[in-house]
Amino acid sequence: MDSIFDAADPPLSGETLKRERAAAEARLRLWRLRFLSCFTALLLSFGFVYAFVDGRMLTKHDELIKQALLLLSLGLVIASLYTGLLLWEARRIFRDLMKGVR
Repeated sequence: MDSIFDAADPPLSGETLKRERAAAEARLRLWRLRFLSCFTALLLSFGFVYAFVDGRMLTKHDELIKQALLLLSLGLVIASLYTGLLLWEARRIFRDLMKGVR
């Protein structure tokens, strides 16, 4: 399947197509920003976790911090995947509108 639009749908008129393209572009920018923010936070959390990986014995307090950072990193992995998929879908819709497939 090459397009997300149904082939039986009538083509969009000029003004409607412009509005849809502008909305799709705004949605694409929004999800790109959200994905980049989430992915940057994920990389930073990996950097913070790496500080605890040197192999030395940790105090109870340090161990709790390490566990919290690992849970944060796991949550950010899931959030990054989610926002990445939504970015991909927004990009796909924008691409189809720019090609005028509908």
